Amino acid sequence: MKRQSVAERNTLKKRETSHVMLLGLFGFGLICLALFVFLMAFFKRSWSDTSDRNILLLPETVDGYTGKILFAHISPTNHKIDVVLLNPELSVNVIGGYEQYPLRSIFPLWKLENRDPQILPAIYSFALSKVVDQLWLSDKYHFDPTHPDFRQITQNLLLFKITSPLTLGDRIWLYRFTQGLRPDEIKVTNIETLDQWQKFQSDIQFGDQAAACNFAVINTIGISGAGSTVGKMLESSGFSIVRITDESPAADKTQLIVGEKADQCQDQQDHALHAIPLPVKVIHDTAKANQYRANMVLLLGKDMEPYFGVKPAQATP
Repeated sequence: MKRQSVAERNTLKKRETSHVMLLGLFGFGLICLALFVFLMAFFKRSWSDTSDRNILLLPETVDGYTGKILFAHISPTNHKIDVVLLNPELSVNVIGGYEQYPLRSIFPLWKLENRDPQILPAIYSFALSKVVDQLWLSDKYHFDPTHPDFRQITQNLLLFKITSPLTLGDRIWLYRFTQGLRPDEIKVTNIETLDQWQKFQSDIQFGDQAAACNFAVINTIGISGAGSTVGKMLESSGFSIVRITDESPAADKTQLIVGEKADQCQDQQDHALHAIPLPVKVIHDTAKANQYRANMVLLLGKDMEPYFGVKPAQATP
């Protein structure tokens, strides 16, 4: 009887322990759920709901890749998303002396040479003549380039299944924004040729702020066409370009000079800096900006020469 009593007590203790563990797990789950709901409702976001962005989504494994490359213009100002499926065989110019490469080859080329991945958005900006603010990387399990579902993409972003520089607040905001769009507010377009892409660019430009925040592009590096290349890329993105000119002597460093509307034109400053493949110092100089009759002056210095010059060693991705 005594042995049975001890066995029964042990069994009872085990059951009580199991119940406590189950209750603990259940409580932990409720806490996680409550925290998630709290974040969804109140988490401070850093992606302003008035800031448009251009995103390029690439597969992490691009060797032998034959699918589409996704370009997304996310526009809170117009409450829409334009998704462009780009032909990966588009022949584009890769700055830095690489000349012409298929669009699909840019990322493996950079990986092959161990170049700084932080400048890839700028490299793609020049290649597409369109400002690219961010680069996202995914795999075939989280991104289907044949039937892209942008709501599913933002869900995978929220769960950190897609590599991106977005903060948690950005991911939550983007997920909520996407889920709130009607089906007709997410437009998908296939682009097969550069001519089609150039004609389509006018449909995917940054918001109205661009018109009030104009630019002058000053080329001081003595390489013909450098200023026009930068100016064209900014203009096709919706920037108002009031002047493109060459000047001498050459400045050592590339600078972004901003005038009296610096605060109102912050988004445009950010877009321009994303499209330059090196760190750029922002200088507040209203007199200098007024000299060029522009709100912002992008002055191309000698540090930009390698991106318009000849690459010393040839590489094949």
